[in-house]
Amino acid sequence: MPNPRFISACLTLLACLAAGCHRSAIREIEPHPWLVELDWLCGDWTTHARPDGSRSEEHWMPPSSWHMFGIGRSLRDGKEVFVEYLRISAEGSQVIYYAAPGGRLPATPFRAIERGPTRAVFENLEHDYPQRIIYELQPSGDIRARIEGVVNGQKKSSDWYLSPAH
Repeated sequence: MPNPRFISACLTLLACLAAGCHRSAIREIEPHPWLVELDWLCGDWTTHARPDGSRSEEHWMPPSSWHMFGIGRSLRDGKEVFVEYLRISAEGSQVIYYAAPGGRLPATPFRAIERGPTRAVFENLEHDYPQRIIYELQPSGDIRARIEGVVNGQKKSSDWYLSPAH
């Protein structure tokens, strides 16, 4: 049975996205300072269409209290082919990025090993792939999202350049 708190968080995220949340959303509870460092990630982001007709999107809500919620999806020819529920949480003395591809539970945790006003690196060396998730705010205002790790002894990585969606 899925975790009721996770389901509630996902429903809140979807309702907020449907209502058109933006950086200026009213925050009832002051967000944790560690999450405020990642406020640059908030908003609606999309890649340009690729030659195969695919593109990717990420939507991040502003931090509130101890969490930031996001959702990512890939589309091909206008049809959703992949979805991933995302959460960044301040927990104790750490910041943890949780990824739930396809809504799979439990979500996979990645501990922040670097975070700041233009870069965040999350790592889980015990995960199969990826072991590292990196977000970097570019001077252009775009975000470079990168996953990397080792598969069968070989280094592997993928990059996405996300622009603000209009």
